[in-house]
Amino acid sequence: MIFTLLSFKVTKKPNEIMELQKFLAQSVSQLSKGSMEIEVLEALPGNGKSHSTLRYIEAAAIADSEVRWIYCTEYLSEIESRTAENPAAAGLWHTPSEGEKTSKFLELLKEPKVQLIAITHALLLSVSRNYEVNRWLKDRGFNLFMDECMELIKPYDGCTDGNFRVAAIEGWFTTKDPYGKVCWTNDDVASITDTAFNRLANDAKRGVVFCATGEIDFSKWISVVQIEDEVLFTQFKRVVVATYQIEHTIFDAYLTMKGISRVPCTDIVCGRSVTKASIKNLLTIYRKHDKKFDKKNLSSTWWSKEATAEDVKLVNNAIRNIGDLNGCKGNAHLLGFTVPGNRIGAARNAKTVYPKGYPHTVCYVETDEDGKTTSTGVVDKATSTYVPCNARASNAYANKTVMVHVYNRYPMKKVSDFLNMHKIAYSSDVFALNEMAQWCWRSAIRNGEKITVTVLSKRMRGLLEKWLDTDK
Repeated sequence: MIFTLLSFKVTKKPNEIMELQKFLAQSVSQLSKGSMEIEVLEALPGNGKSHSTLRYIEAAAIADSEVRWIYCTEYLSEIESRTAENPAAAGLWHTPSEGEKTSKFLELLKEPKVQLIAITHALLLSVSRNYEVNRWLKDRGFNLFMDECMELIKPYDGCTDGNFRVAAIEGWFTTKDPYGKVCWTNDDVASITDTAFNRLANDAKRGVVFCATGEIDFSKWISVVQIEDEVLFTQFKRVVVATYQIEHTIFDAYLTMKGISRVPCTDIVCGRSVTKASIKNLLTIYRKHDKKFDKKNLSSTWWSKEATAEDVKLVNNAIRNIGDLNGCKGNAHLLGFTVPGNRIGAARNAKTVYPKGYPHTVCYVETDEDGKTTSTGVVDKATSTYVPCNARASNAYANKTVMVHVYNRYPMKKVSDFLNMHKIAYSSDVFALNEMAQWCWRSAIRNGEKITVTVLSKRMRGLLEKWLDTDK
């Protein structure tokens, strides 16, 4: 695997660049020897993977002052609640304060007595590109606990496909390795005035831009994606990922591309025993919906190119009727629904999903020092009826007892095209099912309460029913 380094418009001193090159070379050597592996703690949602792992980490830190872990999860709110569950370890946890998060994180790494640091997925991605952070993570011997898989293969948004094609035709880059890594070759960057080309050059020199094309002359593009560097993991002594059904996911495809093996995590035991049988006892699939939906694709393409005002009206009516018939009338906060995020707006119109009686933009109401109520302008997730299709690792929707899914989910097209072109195994059904299972688990079922779920996509409903009827 090839690592390249940003060689223009940088402020690093030459010796710092040399150190970064050395660090990346060591990471390559580690991977080439097959020594890099990720431990997977895999269990059904609700089995307490996060809780059990955090208690394991805390116990190890209390027993040994040399034990150090980074806890990485999606939302800051989850960090605050989960790291406060164990009073005995409350003083061990640290989170970068507001302001410049990278510098604050670095300060924590340098502090000898700091053992446990909690950060978000976004911050981990950001600091993984910082040589000094990587060096301190490695020197201090930090381990990583990642709560849920991160999206590490995404459509590249640094420039348009048209600009990318221009750069290819001009011969400003070549593609290497089995997966089409874009390697920038134009050193005369001063002559390039378009910022899009500068960003492409920067990202290519970081080694994160990849492409798949069916035409040698670059006349037709299949996919241009951004793939995060494996240095994201190689600076840690140990990496544990807590998730469910990792095989054939996009994250699994990333590990394949990067030559990182995955092995079961054997020394952390989940504290609960949620089974398919127990989930089936709590989840009722409500099928009394308009049969017109069986003929509608409901994919992102359908929503963006085919859905008419009448279709949106049909969706609004369906959500309202399902809520009314399942005990949510007058209690809108009990219902949660999902559609593409770009269909959610602040006001009703022909293109907006806004079911009557079930508002999705309700603000928190707080009381000030004088006893007056004030609106913070922040959406109250427990009251709002919209639950994003990719919601996970959050307890904010745990009051929902009726869930309506109106979205036929697939991986982003550029990502799937890229993986298909390079024959990297993944499953769009696994992607859809895992996401839907996590979405369902945002509801009251996570607290052992019964819920009703309506899935209006015929494909998605079939996936859910098949999943519930299998033991695995």
